[in-house]
Amino acid sequence: MIERARTASFADALAAAALGLVAAGLVVTGDGLVSAAKQTPGSSAMDWNDRLLLGLWSFRLEHTLWFTLGLVLLWLALAWGATLEGRAPELARLAGGVAVGFVLLAAAVVIGSTIVAISGSIGGGVLEVVYTRDQRIFTWLLQASTAVALIVTWSLAGGHGPVEATLVNVNVTLPAAISAAPCASRRRAARQKTPCRRDRGPVGDSRRCRCLPGN
Repeated sequence: MIERARTASFADALAAAALGLVAAGLVVTGDGLVSAAKQTPGSSAMDWNDRLLLGLWSFRLEHTLWFTLGLVLLWLALAWGATLEGRAPELARLAGGVAVGFVLLAAAVVIGSTIVAISGSIGGGVLEVVYTRDQRIFTWLLQASTAVALIVTWSLAGGHGPVEATLVNVNVTLPAAISAAPCASRRRAARQKTPCRRDRGPVGDSRRCRCLPGN
């Protein structure tokens, strides 16, 4: 394992480190979601929709920075030719899929924060959580600006880098297939246009077809 790491190229080493950061980012993000759900005392007694809004309002997208850093580094490593022992396309598709999930998470945070900022409170009765005007404005601005910046980053890194890496093989083989197709078509057309003439061979031979060379 150590010897393999020593002989790996810089691009492969960077890609491996990036995958480690992506995995760490997933753990940190999950921990942030759990902490956001338990941040308010008594939230476990709320209805599920109120708990969901409270979690989206309390969750900070800064928890996803480790994942974002790993995704960007993976994009760079793939652009520099990282192969990861032939697993680069599969890992690229996996990272791109996770990036799409993070985009949906950020969009949900913005929607939930907008609902709370407009209503001004979460829940009802003794479990109602009320926010001041300043809390609603500044928290919503923080959530919305962070979400927009990260969505753009995830869309670029997850949509262009990994997806382009998965298309490398197609881009390499497709021109050869396209160039070979006309040749095959011309050969078939030549065989179809080549005239055949029935000719009687020597005594005892059956009638045979002799193809004359085309013009």
